[in-house]
Amino acid sequence: MSMEKESRERILEAAERLFAQKGFAATSVREILRDAEVSSPMLYYYFGSKQDLLNTLAKERFERFRTRARERVGQAETARETFVRFAEILFAGVKENPITYRFLVSITQSSLTAHSGEEFFKMKTAHTRFLGEHLERIRPEVESNRRLFAVLTFHSMVTGFLMMFLAGLQKRLDGELAAAIGERAAAILDDAIPIPQLGFTWQAEDRSDDR
Repeated sequence: MSMEKESRERILEAAERLFAQKGFAATSVREILRDAEVSSPMLYYYFGSKQDLLNTLAKERFERFRTRARERVGQAETARETFVRFAEILFAGVKENPITYRFLVSITQSSLTAHSGEEFFKMKTAHTRFLGEHLERIRPEVESNRRLFAVLTFHSMVTGFLMMFLAGLQKRLDGELAAAIGERAAAILDDAIPIPQLGFTWQAEDRSDDR
């Protein structure tokens, strides 16, 4: 790795650690510079601002996960297999790189979308889109509202276990748990329980007046 790429990666890794530990708003540029051992001009040369640094970091980390997910989940032939594989990837990732996943969970649960615009919102919802589109290909006979309900329920279950694990309250993230979650999410596609119209939109809500 060249010195230039090494410096850029050090900045990203330092920002990731600090954002995961303290949050975006509570982390200063000075702290990032000190942790990365780089100068202020170097950070602004690569990223322009702290907000741009956050956006780049989120985009690259989400893309890294999305590549793994597409490789593993893209070949799944059933809904159960789709959900189980996706959960397994998330569980393996959080155990291998807890800082990265603490960062991703923190921004997914935060209000930073309002500060980062439509592009950031698209990154946060990319996994939901991916699962929804894959289910549409393998289960086209299922009504779209029911498929979406299954995907959102799956994400809620997985995110809950991930957050409990990162907080030290949940001790296991394994194949058995992934299978249990996948079974329950897949069952939604075939059960007889009515699903209300969700009124879901893929457009980010403009919350500029709330700031």
